[in-house]
Order: sequence, then structure tokens, then C-alpha cells
Amino acid sequence: MAEERMGDVDAREVLEKVVQYRKFLHERLVPDLNDAVEQRSKLEEEIEDWKGLEASISTPTGEETALVDLGAGVFAEGRVHDPRTMYVSIGLGFFVQCSAEEGLGMARERVQILQERKLKAEDSITSIQGSISLVTQGIEELKRL
Repeated sequence: MAEERMGDVDAREVLEKVVQYRKFLHERLVPDLNDAVEQRSKLEEEIEDWKGLEASISTPTGEETALVDLGAGVFAEGRVHDPRTMYVSIGLGFFVQCSAEEGLGMARERVQILQERKLKAEDSITSIQGSISLVTQGIEELKRL
């Protein structure tokens, strides 16, 4: 009879551990993974925006008009008065006036920084996926007990 009680206690302890691991998996690891994937997606979008700027600076069209961002994703065709200078949005509503060469340098540097951040985000995703796999295997091992 003492062995049955010991078996019951062990079974309860194992069940409690399974519940704890599942809770950790669903409340911590899965949201962390979703956040990391979302961060990577945002970085990819920003990289594409800066690459677009880089491409538009690298290949001037010689036209006197350009698309102007009015905000909220709305663009209009605008007249370029001085094609030697440009304004680059640096965030929070601030713009930097610079030459085309300076703008190109800024775009290239920003793309490089964002690509490094993207690699870190991908490393984080890989790490979290490994943790999820490990916890899932641990839960399966505990279920077999």
C-alpha cells in the first residue's frame, strides 16, 4: 500500500511538472517567438524601404518631379526645385537635409545596420524554437513516466 501511495505522489508530481512546462511553453516561449518573428518582419520592411531610397538616389531620372510622402501612406507627385539637395526622414517627424551622395551613404549605412539587427532577430528565433523543442520533448518524456 505504501508503494501505491508513492506511485500516486510521483504521478501527481509528474502531472504538476507537465502543467508547469506547458504553462511556460504557452505563456512565455510562444509569445516570445511571435514577437521575434514580428520584429524580423518589421526589419525586413524597413530594409526594403531604405533599399528603395538607395535605388532611387543611385539612378536619378533627370525629371523635375518626384513622389512626395504626404503621410499615412499617401503619396503625391511634387515638383523638385533643387535636385542637388534632398531631405531624409530620420524618424519622429525629423528630416535631415543632405546632398544625394550623403543621402546614398546614409541609406547604405542604415541598410547595413538593419541587416545586422535582422540577423540577431533570426538568431533569437532559432534559439526560441530550440527551447520550444526542448520543452516539448521534456513534456513527452514526463508523460511516459
